[in-house]
Amino acid sequence: MTTLEKVLSIVSRETGAGKLTAETSIDSLGLDSLEFVSLLQEIEKELGKNPDDEKVLGVETIGDLIKAFA
Repeated sequence: MTTLEKVLSIVSRETGAGKLTAETSIDSLGLDSLEFVSLLQEIEKELGKNPDDEKVLGVETIGDLIKAFA
């Protein structure tokens, strides 16, 4: 499973969102700040990587989110 597939699976599971792509807007997920942090923690746990804090601040899409963990 690729990182993209893993992250899409995690985001779908945690948010209940349906069809997601790397271009899906984080805003469209309807997360508040606490839910976003919880999502980041779940991705961190499952990928075993820490996000780049500066990149996380500029996240607009799921693709950006993946780059923050690269």
